[in-house]
This record gives sequence, C-alpha cells and structure tokens, in this order.
Amino acid sequence: MNPTACATSSAGITPRAIEDLTALNALYRPGPIQGGMIDDFINRKQGKTKVSYELPQCKDILDETYGVILYQEQVMQIANSLASFSLGEADILRRAMGKKKKEEMAAQRAKFLAGCEKNKIPEKKAVRIFDLMEEFAGYGSTSRTPAPTHCSPTRPLT
Repeated sequence: MNPTACATSSAGITPRAIEDLTALNALYRPGPIQGGMIDDFINRKQGKTKVSYELPQCKDILDETYGVILYQEQVMQIANSLASFSLGEADILRRAMGKKKKEEMAAQRAKFLAGCEKNKIPEKKAVRIFDLMEEFAGYGSTSRTPAPTHCSPTRPLT
C-alpha cells in the first residue's frame, strides 16, 4: 500500500480528487513534516483555518493548495506574476533555490525585489513572499504530476 494513502487515512483525510493525493504526497516529506506544513494544509482544507494570500496576485497561483506553496512551478509563477520574471528567469530562480547557494540566492533575492518594486509591490510583502519561497525550497515537490507519465501497452496499438 502507498505510504501516503496510509498517512492520509490515519490523519483523517479523505482525498476527493487526484490533486488532493498529489498535494498530500508533496507534503509527506521530511521538511513539511518537521515544519508543520501538513497541519496547516489540512486545517485550511477542512476550513478550520482561514485560507489567506500575501497578495491578491497569489490567489490564482495558490488557490488549489489553499494558499500553501507546495510545488516548484508555483514559485516560478509567483516570480513571473509579481516580479515580471520570464519563465526562463523563473526557472533559474527555482534551480537556485534548490541548490541553496548563498551568493546565487542573494542575487536572485535582489532581482526579485527589484522586479516587485517596478510592479509596485510593497517591499515588506515582497520580502515576506521571497522568504516563503525560500522556506519552500527546503521541502518543495518538483511537480504536480502524481506519477511517471509513460505508457506501456500490453498489446500493440492498431
């Protein structure tokens, strides 16, 4: 049996869609477990804690994960939306966060904050969001894809 399925059952969670299982799979990693992210996600999902977003621009990006950054692509979308990073620049940010190199992260932080300033994002909010993205880098899941996506037909296709 899948360990995530066991964990979701024991936590009293009843996944209703594949997206729920994917999110829970992303959460059941050492970082989120140690950081209390599972309880935060579950409480928001069950309506025990209000779902909130640092900025309205983050709502569409984080809505399906109840305001919690779970996936690397969400970091990329936030950088694109708030700081006008191109998708290539956002991918560089994503990789820098994964490597956790101080110099590279300092340069990415400066670039993100400058982009946010140009887009009239309040500095305190921009710093808070970058800090959240950096925190996410310690536990983030690479994708929303629940499993490898390849076909192995049992008989030839005709």
